Amino acid sequence: MNANRLHLCMLVAASAIVAQTLLQSCSKDDIDTTPVAPQLTGTFTDSRDGHEYTYVRYAGLDWMAENAAYVIDDPILCTIYQDADTYYEATAGNLSTRNLDKYGCLYSLEGALQAAPEGWRLPTDAEWQTLEVAMGMNADDAARLEWRGEVAQRMMTYEGHSTPTDILMGGYYTTRTIMGTSGWRFKGSQAFFWTSTHDDAKAGDYYFYRKFTYNNDAIYRQSMEPAANKLSVRYVR
Repeated sequence: MNANRLHLCMLVAASAIVAQTLLQSCSKDDIDTTPVAPQLTGTFTDSRDGHEYTYVRYAGLDWMAENAAYVIDDPILCTIYQDADTYYEATAGNLSTRNLDKYGCLYSLEGALQAAPEGWRLPTDAEWQTLEVAMGMNADDAARLEWRGEVAQRMMTYEGHSTPTDILMGGYYTTRTIMGTSGWRFKGSQAFFWTSTHDDAKAGDYYFYRKFTYNNDAIYRQSMEPAANKLSVRYVR
């Protein structure tokens, strides 16, 4: 087994252990996991590919209740999460679509802006804060950075627990190397979502995003440089 394959196998094994540990150790007894009912639910069909999305309305804004899945045929803009057994085929450009229906696509920020269906757009950081407040987060907490609030379980769907927003742990893609390899990370344990808002407090090209993880009822708010990463997307209108 060559070094790159060994690194990949170690990473996949570690991710699986982490995901299983989080599922077992995240106790719901001491937090309120009751989902918040939306003001409205409906469906929208993307005329470009026929994909039908469920949406939910909170604070007067419609949110797609599943990850965007419109495939852009450009690896710089869009990818589909690849598991260990398709990793080497994927690095040669042969992407498996096995994770597309459940987890959607992972987009660069530019790809996320381009992939929006007509009438929909990438949410702003302020709109994410409004959604978090609608879920029960304090407005002051919503405006802070890093981990804030205790509402993530009201938004995440996992075995035995469903929510209208149906946040799934779709992982992300990075061109930066971890354990000697780059690529797809943390499916099953973490979820990452773009916003359209530039972080003017930082020098350089940084945009706000959100992160969910099974072992924390808080939601992470921070900014990152978009060039090296591809994240999931929830569009709004």
